Amino acid sequence: MIPPVYTIPISSILVMILVWMVVVIVDFNVKENSSKSTDPESYAQSTQTFNIKSNLQQAISTLFQGYCSLSILLILNIYMEGNQTAINVLSLLTMGFNVLAAVFQLAGFVLIYKISYALFILSLFSIIATSLLSPIPVTVVVLDGNS
Repeated sequence: MIPPVYTIPISSILVMILVWMVVVIVDFNVKENSSKSTDPESYAQSTQTFNIKSNLQQAISTLFQGYCSLSILLILNIYMEGNQTAINVLSLLTMGFNVLAAVFQLAGFVLIYKISYALFILSLFSIIATSLLSPIPVTVVVLDGNS
């Protein structure tokens, strides 16, 4: 049973795992097609740069790296006792940016992929900063003079 405090970060990790597994299954079922044309005069077809198999493998790599880094940071945050509301929001943002980066990488939009991946890295650093800069709960002991 997952404690209710950690349901959102763990659900964002599980969503990333599910998206990664779907992309892996699609990658296993896609055949490698050569982009070379049989017609030597067909220059436009032979210089085609979009390769779905290569893009799928890069998207798998992006999703898996994001899953590993987000999982490690959220596990460390449990022990650092960071601000849980901020961590919930940042874990959802991190998951979204990583999935968007993989989708744009799969579609072949390199510039938008780089922007999404930069936002993913920035949100990872913000999780680290939130964990480290959150105030530690202070227990105040009141000494009673009657004891």
